[in-house]
Amino acid sequence: MPYGSSIPVLGDWFKLTFIENPTMAFSLPFGGEGYQKLFLTMFALAAAIGLIVYLYRHRTAPRLMRLAIALIVAGALGNLIDRVFYGVLFGYAGYFQGNVVDFVHFDLFTVHFGSGGFKFWPIFNVADCAVSIGVVLMLFAARPHRAGETAVAETPASATPTPEPSPGQ
Repeated sequence: MPYGSSIPVLGDWFKLTFIENPTMAFSLPFGGEGYQKLFLTMFALAAAIGLIVYLYRHRTAPRLMRLAIALIVAGALGNLIDRVFYGVLFGYAGYFQGNVVDFVHFDLFTVHFGSGGFKFWPIFNVADCAVSIGVVLMLFAARPHRAGETAVAETPASATPTPEPSPGQ
């Protein structure tokens, strides 16, 4: 598929569009070349390792929090694989210097400013979705509880106390 070309999935509303993203998630700017890209890649690697260690150490945390962290790690690793190997595979950059392939394109509407315009939603990939959904789930899992509410903690079945028989049984 040539760079920038699209395959319509649901008319002009949802398309698969091939682009490469040299920056952060959802094409947010971060410089993008040289040491800046290497820093971004190394930061993503360190964050993924840190979250994996955290997930292992807190493996008894509530299921929603574990799911949120797992989605963030999966998305970070997906984009990291692109950054580490994509440039080498296609011969335009060294290890840790590649771009991330983005392809999910919702063309909802464009806001026009004079002779220019702003697309409402950037082109992104599945890894970006996993990170975004993970962050939202983490916010729900970590929300403070109101007075009188108790936090729902998951306990293993073996840790559940067995009721003692009442007298006369």
